[in-house]
Amino acid sequence: MLTFFVIVPVLIAVLLYMLPTNKAAKFLAVFFQSALALFAFYLVLTIHNEDNITVFVGTYDDVMGIILYADALAATFVLLTAFIFLLVAIYTFNQEESRTFWFLLFLLEAALIGLFFTRDLFNVFVLAEVSTVVIAVLLMYDRGKRSMFLVWCF
Repeated sequence: MLTFFVIVPVLIAVLLYMLPTNKAAKFLAVFFQSALALFAFYLVLTIHNEDNITVFVGTYDDVMGIILYADALAATFVLLTAFIFLLVAIYTFNQEESRTFWFLLFLLEAALIGLFFTRDLFNVFVLAEVSTVVIAVLLMYDRGKRSMFLVWCF
């Protein structure tokens, strides 16, 4: 179940990028984001009923594998992330954003959710780098005076 939260936003990002029209991408982005927020709420309820959830990705165990671990704090942060990205999707619905914007937005969400679930330093480093690159591209995306000013400040 935890791999769902990391893999699905990446697949949705690719799907939204491949759609022929921006209007369809907007509707599907809001739909998928609201579904992801509902699943995150279900994860919070599941974590509070059970103890914790640990998933070993791949065939490796403890030390060598990728470990996804969800406790109450991580599930709460994933719920907040999904809710904030749902608000962003609703806010930008009537603006003229391209499919590249939705692609980058869902990639950023997947990287942040992966950061909340991972339990090894290598994946923390990789996901922090991915989110840094995506945030830098999103800052330069609009090419307006204000966004270029923010890029030069950093």
